[in-house]
Amino acid sequence: MNKKITSRKVKRKRREIFIELLTYMMIGLLFYWILDYTFTPRHEDVPYTYKEIIVSDGERLWDIAEKEIESNSYYENDEVRQVIYEIEKDNNINSNSIKAGQVIKIRIKKDELSNTTDQSRIDNTSTRN
Repeated sequence: MNKKITSRKVKRKRREIFIELLTYMMIGLLFYWILDYTFTPRHEDVPYTYKEIIVSDGERLWDIAEKEIESNSYYENDEVRQVIYEIEKDNNINSNSIKAGQVIKIRIKKDELSNTTDQSRIDNTSTRN
């Protein structure tokens, strides 16, 4: 009888500890999401225009987004998924529909117009102030 009572107490205590840990983890995750959203740079106030790139054979939007994060200050510190989302939205495409030779518009800060490479063409008709 004494062993059953002790066993129940142990199980109950383990359950309480598990619930507490789960609660703390959820609170921590919530704070992480809030802080990440708060401090992640957003593009609402950044004036931009577009450059055009030509998709290479075997290139995916993921590859293009990674290159732009490294070389394009408009996308500096962004996540790859966010850049892909903006490229898809700007070009009315989805990740599975790009083909080699296709021209894709990529956002670029207006003040970087002079820094673009020879391969990129600037589309000055599509701008946002």
